[in-house]
Amino acid sequence: MLEVQRIMGELSAANEATANADRSRATLANQIAQLSTQQEGGDSGKGMKMQMRKLEGRILELESELDNEGRRSVEVIKQARKADKRMKELEFQLEDERKSAEKHADAADRMADKMKRMRLQMDEIECQNTQFEAKYKKLLVEFEEVEERGDAAEEALQKARQRNRIQSSVTTRTTSRAPSGSRTPRSLTARYDED
Repeated sequence: MLEVQRIMGELSAANEATANADRSRATLANQIAQLSTQQEGGDSGKGMKMQMRKLEGRILELESELDNEGRRSVEVIKQARKADKRMKELEFQLEDERKSAEKHADAADRMADKMKRMRLQMDEIECQNTQFEAKYKKLLVEFEEVEERGDAAEEALQKARQRNRIQSSVTTRTTSRAPSGSRTPRSLTARYDED
C-alpha cells in the first residue's frame, strides 16, 4: 500500500510538472507571437531576433522536459499497475492463508474434542477396571473361604468315615462274638452304607 501511495504521489507530481510545462510553453508561444508581431513592426530587429532565439531554445527545452515527464508518467503508471497487481496477489495469498488457518483451527478444535472424549473414556475404563479389581479381590477372598470350608468339610467327612469304620468294626466284632447267624441282605446294605 505504501508503494502504491508513493507511486501515485509521483504520478500526480509528474502530471503537475507536465501541466506546468504546458503552461510555460503556451506563455512562451504567446511571447514569441508578440515578439514576431513587434519585429514585423520593425522596432529593434536584432534584439528581437535574439529574444526569439532564446525563447525558441527555451521552448525546445520545455518540450524535451515534457517528453521526459511523459516517459516518467508512463513508467510511474506501469509501476503503479505492477504494484496494484502485486497487492491483489498478496490479498489473494492472505485470503488463502486465512482460510488455511481457519481450517487448521477447526482441525485443532476437533482434535481437542476427540482428546477430551478419549480422556473421558479412559477415566471410565479406569473406573471399571478398579471395580473389576475390587470384585476380583472379593471373589478371591470368597473362593479362599469356600476352599477352607471345603477342606474343613472334607476333613470332617474323613473323620466321620473313620468313626463309621471304627464303629462298624466294633459292631462287627461284637456281632462276630455273638452266635453266628445267617447274614441278611439288610446287614450287607447297612455295612455298604457305612463304608
